Amino acid sequence: MGNALQLSGYQAVVLCEDVAHYRLAAEFLKNGALPVGKIYQSVAPSGQGSGKSWVLQRIAAEIKALRRRTARTVLLIIVDADEQATDDAYREIRKRIEESPNPVRHPVVAVVPTRNIESWIHYLVTGLIDETTSFKRHYLKNVSNGEMAARLLDRVCQAEHSATPLPPSLRMAREAWVQAFSTTS
Repeated sequence: MGNALQLSGYQAVVLCEDVAHYRLAAEFLKNGALPVGKIYQSVAPSGQGSGKSWVLQRIAAEIKALRRRTARTVLLIIVDADEQATDDAYREIRKRIEESPNPVRHPVVAVVPTRNIESWIHYLVTGLIDETTSFKRHYLKNVSNGEMAARLLDRVCQAEHSATPLPPSLRMAREAWVQAFSTTS
């Protein structure tokens, strides 16, 4: 993997569905995935409709704002697939990025847990891969747990050396992360 995940001097904008997603992402970023200088949040307002729809609608505006930034910045987009196929959710995000009237000059990484982020937490806690069951109520309080984020980071970063398979959506997120930075200097 080399230095693909060891870039420094970046800032991050986290565009996500809720505060729990943001906290998990922030801990992931702070714990070494990308030693960022500052993390900005763009979180869907609570109680005002679908967080996923809000995130999708905000992509063009965040890319426009990202274009104005002079500091090296990564845009991290996080939405749960919910009952949608993960590939379809990724396609929708890519479509929104491509439709943005502003060219993308900074890395943009989309992360789409199958079902929801709690599926990944279930995997981290139990080692069992189950991306069909909703664990939202079971792990709701654990989503913002920094220890969970650190374990997630460790599993993601060590995946190519581990005999333990990752859940498919977590593997896809890791690949998207590595790809975004493999061409960045």
